[in-house]
Amino acid sequence: MLITEPALRQIMPNARSQAGVFVSALNAAMAHRYTNTPKRMAAFLA
Repeated sequence: MLITEPALRQIMPNARSQAGVFVSALNAAMAHRYTNTPKRMAAFLA
């Protein structure tokens, strides 16, 4: 399960256009740590 830029902007509205810079790094880090469910993704982002 991957996070998209629009989803990240919805989760973190203050990130605005900067959210796109972090999407690929976040997806790589979450894949490395087996963060593959919505609950795990929420915890990772928190």
